[in-house]
Amino acid sequence: MRPDAHVLRRLFFLAIRRLLALFWVAALAGPCVGLLHAAELIVVPAASPPRAADDPLHAQLAAWKGRPVIINFWASWCEPCREEMPSLQRLARRQPLQGLAVATVAVADQRTTLDRFLAENAVQLPVVEDREQTISRSWGARVLPTTVILDRRHRIRLRAQGTIDWDSPAVEKQLQALFNPGRRKTMDRRHFIKTAALLGAGTFTGAGAAVAAADGRFNPSPDNGWRVFEVSTRAEVLNTGSPTRVWLPLPSLDDPGWIRNMGNVWQGNAATAEVQRDATYGALMLAATWEATEATPVIEVTSRFATRDRSIDLSRPGKVAPLDKATAKRYTRATQLLPTDGIVRKTSAEITRGAGSDVEMAKAIYEWIVDNTARNPRTRGCGTGDIRAMLETGDLTGKCADLNALYVGLARAAGLPARDVYGIRVADSRFGYKSLGKSGEITRAQHCRAEVWLAGFGWVPVDPADVRKVVLEEKPGLVLADDVVVAARNKLFGAWEMNWLAFNDAHDLALPGSNGPRIAFLMYPQGENAAGRFDSLDPDNFRYRITSREIAT
Repeated sequence: MRPDAHVLRRLFFLAIRRLLALFWVAALAGPCVGLLHAAELIVVPAASPPRAADDPLHAQLAAWKGRPVIINFWASWCEPCREEMPSLQRLARRQPLQGLAVATVAVADQRTTLDRFLAENAVQLPVVEDREQTISRSWGARVLPTTVILDRRHRIRLRAQGTIDWDSPAVEKQLQALFNPGRRKTMDRRHFIKTAALLGAGTFTGAGAAVAAADGRFNPSPDNGWRVFEVSTRAEVLNTGSPTRVWLPLPSLDDPGWIRNMGNVWQGNAATAEVQRDATYGALMLAATWEATEATPVIEVTSRFATRDRSIDLSRPGKVAPLDKATAKRYTRATQLLPTDGIVRKTSAEITRGAGSDVEMAKAIYEWIVDNTARNPRTRGCGTGDIRAMLETGDLTGKCADLNALYVGLARAAGLPARDVYGIRVADSRFGYKSLGKSGEITRAQHCRAEVWLAGFGWVPVDPADVRKVVLEEKPGLVLADDVVVAARNKLFGAWEMNWLAFNDAHDLALPGSNGPRIAFLMYPQGENAAGRFDSLDPDNFRYRITSREIAT
């Protein structure tokens, strides 16, 4: 049968498009070009990987000692790489090898393009950026995609240039034969355990002992080193005779300067359990479902991550690329609980009147929040963040989701990109502030912070709500002028102590598969059944528990 002319034209233009893409990639990335054919994994003589002190991939491999590792060199602009990525992610989820770790190295990629691809395709694999191609060249990855596979002793054993069908039974059999000889894969659909690759986060140092009591030495600094933590959330839902859904927040933010996600492990008896990603903000959550017949629904997820204190020297601006238009729009727009018009805009204009730069505007809003608000111990949970109601009623009391949301709304009204960051405290403060830390049992230790984008600095951490928390909770009778308060106030515009896990920065979030309304933010476990949404602020009746521990490194 003669092919249809329309089909031939489509095939012709597709071939031209691919050739042009290859030409552009070659011009952009030099020796890195895409391959259009499927490749095979080739056994190579065992060899040690390249080692460089400043190679972030090497630092990450150090955290995977004793585990087989797949390293995929790719780029979001490489069409074959994009085609391969879904099956590679499915391989990581299937875990054909015990403890398998999967890392990807994005070669000569622009951050905005890379982030867009990861968000649009819900890619959850660890990504190492290699903009200057130094890592790919040292590993001999001259063609994209290239795959290098290490055995449990981290010797190079397999290589491939071109796309691999990671769903292929032949590929899985090859991996099993090399790394798990004689081992059979087993899986119980009802009682399952899935493991994600644990991503190393660079060089880690000990946390150091906290001082005996807060004494005005509050000084978060990256020089304090990296710390590694595990947070476990366990939900045991009462059976109600109807289908049940639960959503547990997962670490979603990853920044090489202050937080690195090292993966999630979960187990339970859910009929389905999978990681879901919010399309707007990229917030990750473990979504689990049970049938009405399940007598004791249970799900537990453990997340490992590394953190390092943040501190920005606002006297020394640098060369920071501006936010792209889409990101700037996302973090300056109004939401249902973060309006930027009316009394919000009027208040913001009054606060920032006379400010000569965005740093001065951001600092003026911070100081105004600290001076004019108060922490209210009677507020449930972390508050609701209804900033219009706060300003219209004149009741400027609340907790972190109220006070820091007020900062974000006033900053956006002034034209400054700003966002709340929702998370949970995971350790005691190393500076002895009992009000600014929590370890072990952290079920009620949720805390949100804020960031503002400033030219020459990028995202700057702020936390006026914690200043008011110190006033109320550190010890009786404190006022803003006391030394322990002044120390925190001076640092919390531009610094965070990272005894805290950042989940996400999502606002007005729709839970996937939910029949209920949107939630203001995802910082607490969420659940629902036929009777409606569970009270996420009542862990005793919802029946969830959250714990943390620091990992010795």
